[in-house]
Amino acid sequence: MYRSLLELALQKLRSIKVDGFIYIAAHARIIHFFKEELSVPAVIACAYTDFPFMPSVVIEDEQGGYDIMKYVLSMGHSRIGIIGGHANSIHTKKRLLGAQKAMCEAEVLYNPDWVFYGTWDRDSGYELAKPLIEAGVTAIFCMSDHMAGGVYDYLEECGLKAGVDVSVAGFNNQDEAEYFRPALTTMALPLYEIGYKSAEILLKEIDGERDIVCGGMTEEIETPCSLVIRKSVGKVKS
Repeated sequence: MYRSLLELALQKLRSIKVDGFIYIAAHARIIHFFKEELSVPAVIACAYTDFPFMPSVVIEDEQGGYDIMKYVLSMGHSRIGIIGGHANSIHTKKRLLGAQKAMCEAEVLYNPDWVFYGTWDRDSGYELAKPLIEAGVTAIFCMSDHMAGGVYDYLEECGLKAGVDVSVAGFNNQDEAEYFRPALTTMALPLYEIGYKSAEILLKEIDGERDIVCGGMTEEIETPCSLVIRKSVGKVKS
């Protein structure tokens, strides 16, 4: 279905004779649709491709996972649970790798039994908070703000408070994050920067100022997230 829709879209773009285009994906995945050299320059935003002639501008997920975990560690936490999205998601894998690196540098034990995978939504955050709280973690890193909201819900049911009894960190900096009580510490996605960089690359390719072949290798331009510190990660009580 996606392939047929893409082919229709490409056919439409060719019919109006565009000079180039940006393919914007909903989430990070490998795009396999492009199997032939295109007649115009193109850039993929927020996803990857195995097509060697098309640059990809993506979120720097691994560094984002590293930065948020490093902040949690800086607040004295060593018993840290992690709630990821789908286990096979590129976002999940890269953010987890970054978190592991931060823990390794801090010489804090990474416990795979404290890592759970959900479906990015509030319900899965709620469900997966239970085993982590029972295990006695002092902080939970959620790979989406929606899942962090579910953790807040579970803590409230248990008579616990986020940022006081259990610290909670999110990812994505969705609009709701600053309205949580307490406001959620999270990572802001570089969506504006990805759009700007994608357009900048495309314009250079159209003007012939940039080699689109890239030596026959796929090219990935990673764009860093930003740490947004609010009130949901507190210092470990002595």
